[in-house]
Amino acid sequence: MKSSLWIAVLFAIASVVWIASGQFGGSDASTAEAQAEKAPKEAPLPRVRVIDSKATLHQQMLTINGHTSATRMVRLRAETDGRIEEIVTQKGRPVRKDDIIARIALDDREQRRQEAIGLLRQREVEFSAAKQLSAKGFRSDTSLAQAQALLDAARAGAARINTDIANTTIRAPFDGVLNDRMVEIGTYVQSGDDVAHLVDLNPVLVVIDVAERYIGALAIGQETAVATSTGEKRQGMIRYIGAVANAATRTFPVEIELANPDLQIFDGLTASVTLPVERVMAHFVTPAILTLNEAGQIGVKTVGADDVVTFQPVRIVSGNASGVWLAGLPEALRVIVVGQEFVAAGQKVVTEVAEDFAATPPSSAPGIVR
Repeated sequence: MKSSLWIAVLFAIASVVWIASGQFGGSDASTAEAQAEKAPKEAPLPRVRVIDSKATLHQQMLTINGHTSATRMVRLRAETDGRIEEIVTQKGRPVRKDDIIARIALDDREQRRQEAIGLLRQREVEFSAAKQLSAKGFRSDTSLAQAQALLDAARAGAARINTDIANTTIRAPFDGVLNDRMVEIGTYVQSGDDVAHLVDLNPVLVVIDVAERYIGALAIGQETAVATSTGEKRQGMIRYIGAVANAATRTFPVEIELANPDLQIFDGLTASVTLPVERVMAHFVTPAILTLNEAGQIGVKTVGADDVVTFQPVRIVSGNASGVWLAGLPEALRVIVVGQEFVAAGQKVVTEVAEDFAATPPSSAPGIVR
């Protein structure tokens, strides 16, 4: 009896221990699984698309707006007094050198010329006689000198009246356009009065102001491209570079000369001048990849061999419809072209080469900077 009781007690104790050990063991396993489920999983690295870009030597083109200007502008003035007798050339018409613009009435000038010619002949005869008599000793040297002086005065008088008659015909001093006329038939003019306004438009000039940053890149004789507000497009050449800057704007005056045989480029038109300045090593990219950093700098995001993102500030040297040229970058680099807005500098990424994304530099028309 006692023996059976002890066996039952021992069995009960063993059962309790076994059950207890099973409960605690199952609790530990469940806890481990729950903790494993609650532990955060490691986030996948962001994916970006990149291109391999290499810098090339780029000719930077500078475009500046200016205005056209006549090569010469003169006001033709009367050089003698009198009444305008004839208008030969109407204003707005092209003229050639020595073409007649207007005539002043001769009045009594022809009579005075005949008098001067008669007096000159008389003095020539008197001088010839005095010279012969002086050679024979019948006239003194003083008398000969007096005859010479009278002859010279007669010659001067004849020259003056001839000049005065010539001045009654007002002529164009050079090829150009008669822009305006200040007289009509019957107008009385005095010496020095304005008669007409003549402009020389062939060649025509384009005047621009160039910033001090670029002035050193320009040279006399350098070729330029010019487009006017009227649609005219011409090739020009730099003929003048100012040596003194404008005190207010710190810019230098530059003149470009254009051939204008058809006179279709007028004075005072707005003109756009494109000229080469510096050559720089630059990358050609689409502007869609440009981004800003926290400081507001414009740049691009790149990745190195370790696939870590880096922000690279850039300088836009020129641009056109195809893309932009960027300076200030290493000669070769891997640029993020898709996903750059979703990654930050210092972040590790997974890269994929975007074969179809690279911008193609224009072959014939370099970019411009304004």
